[in-house]
Amino acid sequence: MKKQSRRDFIKYSCASAGTLALSGALNGCTTFALLSDTVVPIQELQLPDIHDEKGIYIKNANIVDVKTGKLSNENAITISNGKIEAMGHSTTLKNNDYLEINLNNAYVIPGLIDSHCHITFPCTYGFNIIDMIIYFKQIKRNYNQHIANGITSVRDMGAFSLLLPYFNDQLEKGNHIGPRVIFCNKFTNIYRSHPDIAPPDFTRWAIIDDYTVGDQSIWFRTMAELENGLKWNLERDASFIKITLDDQSLMCGGGKIPIYEQQHLNTIFNFAEHHNLPVAGHVLRKFGFDRAMQWNMHSLEHTIGDAFHSNQEIETMVKKNVSIVPTLIIAQMYAVEEGLKYMPKEYQTDFIYDILSQRRDFIYTPQDQYIVRKIHDNNRKMLEYYKKYQCDELFKKRIFVANPELFFGVLKYAPTNLMKMKQAGVNIGCGTDAGMPFILHGLLLNEMKLLSKIGFSNKDVLQCATINNAKILNMEDKIGSIETNKLADLTILKNNPLTNLDACRDPLLVIKDGKVVYTRYKNKQSIQHKLYLNTT
Repeated sequence: MKKQSRRDFIKYSCASAGTLALSGALNGCTTFALLSDTVVPIQELQLPDIHDEKGIYIKNANIVDVKTGKLSNENAITISNGKIEAMGHSTTLKNNDYLEINLNNAYVIPGLIDSHCHITFPCTYGFNIIDMIIYFKQIKRNYNQHIANGITSVRDMGAFSLLLPYFNDQLEKGNHIGPRVIFCNKFTNIYRSHPDIAPPDFTRWAIIDDYTVGDQSIWFRTMAELENGLKWNLERDASFIKITLDDQSLMCGGGKIPIYEQQHLNTIFNFAEHHNLPVAGHVLRKFGFDRAMQWNMHSLEHTIGDAFHSNQEIETMVKKNVSIVPTLIIAQMYAVEEGLKYMPKEYQTDFIYDILSQRRDFIYTPQDQYIVRKIHDNNRKMLEYYKKYQCDELFKKRIFVANPELFFGVLKYAPTNLMKMKQAGVNIGCGTDAGMPFILHGLLLNEMKLLSKIGFSNKDVLQCATINNAKILNMEDKIGSIETNKLADLTILKNNPLTNLDACRDPLLVIKDGKVVYTRYKNKQSIQHKLYLNTT
C-alpha cells in the first residue's frame, strides 16, 4: 500500500470533510415545504406538489410588457416544453390537458435576473473551519433565495471552483431549487490583483479551503499560467471572462495592486474573440475605466467612485456597445460611517443620508430570512475594527475590510454618471454583488429601488432587471421578456410593479423553464389540477 504524504492525508481528509459538510447541508433535518398557510421561511425549499408535466395554461393575468412599460392587451399564456407556446385571451386561448392557473388579475413579469452575484460565496468575512457546515447551508440558501424572490437567472462573477460545479450539478438533478446560473468560473487576475487577498492571508486553514471549496482566482504569474487558466475556465463551460482593471485595492490600507501588462491583455482578448466569449471588467476607479475603454469590453461591473464621466467617455461606451452593471448596493453597504470621525461636507447630502439610514436599518437588524444569524452577527462585529484602527492600519494587521472613502465616492458620483449613461442610451443592467458580506442573495429589489432613488422610472428599473440584463447575458432571444417561443421564466405578483416596485417583493408564484418552482401559499382551491390564486 502506498504511503500517504502529510499533504495527501490532509487533502483526502479535507475532501471527506467537505463531502460530509455538503451532504449535511443538502440533506439537513430541517426542511420547509414550499406550500404553507403563511409566507415560507427562506431556508430549504422543495418543489411544490403541482402536476404540470403536460403544460400550463395561465388565464386572467395582467401581463407586463417590459419593453414598452405597459400592460399587454393579452391576458392568457400557454406553456409547453419549457417555453411560452402561445399568448392570447382567456376567452379563446385554452388547453384542457394543461394545468390551469387562474391568476385572478395578478401581474406577470419575466423572471428577474441578477447579472452580478457570487452564488457560492456565503456572504461572510474570513473563513472559519468550525463554521464549514454553516457556510454550505448558506450557499444552498443562496440558490433558494433567488427563486423565492422571483429571480430565475443569475450571472455568477467568480466562484469557488469546487463548489460551483457541485451545487449546479445538484440543481440540475433536482436535489435543490435555484436559478439558471451563467458563470465565468474563476477570476482571471494577475497575482495579487483584485481580489487581492486569498485564504492564506486570513486563515491558517487555507489548505482545507483548497480541498473543500477550491480557489476562486487564477492569480497567474506567467503567460503559461494565464493561458492554462483561460483554458481551465473554458473547459468547465465558462460563458464569459471576468477581469479586473483597477490599480488600487478596494481594501482599507491595501494600496496599489498589480495590473495586467499589454501582453496579458492581448492574450485575454484574443482568447475571448477566438472562443466568442464576452469580457466583463471589474471597474471602481477612473483608471480602470480608462483602460477598459481601450479594449473590446462587453460590460463594466460596478461604477467608479473617484470622478464624473465626461460626455465623450459615455459616447465611447455607446459606440463600443459597452453595458454597465452598477451594483449600487455595494456602495450603500460599504460606505461605512463607523469608519468616519465626522462626515465630510461633500457627502452631507439628503441622498447619502437617506442611503445610510437604510444601511443602518439593514445591518443592525437580524436578516434571518436571508442569512444564518451567526454569519450576520460576525459580519457586524467586523465593523468594530473601523472604530479601533485607522484605515491604513487595517490591511497591515490582516484585517480585510472595504475602504469607505471609495464607496462614499460611488454614492457621490454614481447618480450623475448613471443618469447621463441612461440618457445617452448605454445598456444598464441590475446586479447586487451578492455573496459579499452584508450583500445577501435575493436582494435584487434593493438594487432596483436604489436605481429608482437616483431617478430611474419604474419602467426603466424593470427593464434593467429583465431585458437589459438578458442582453448582458447574451440571452435576450431566450429570456428577459414575455414573448412566444422564449423560455417560460415568469414571476407572478399581487400588484403592479409599474406603479410600485415593492410589488416585486414576496412573489405569489415563480415559474422557471416552464415548471412551477415556487408558490408562496397553499393552494386554497385545488380541483383536478386547477390552481386558483386568491390574490385578495
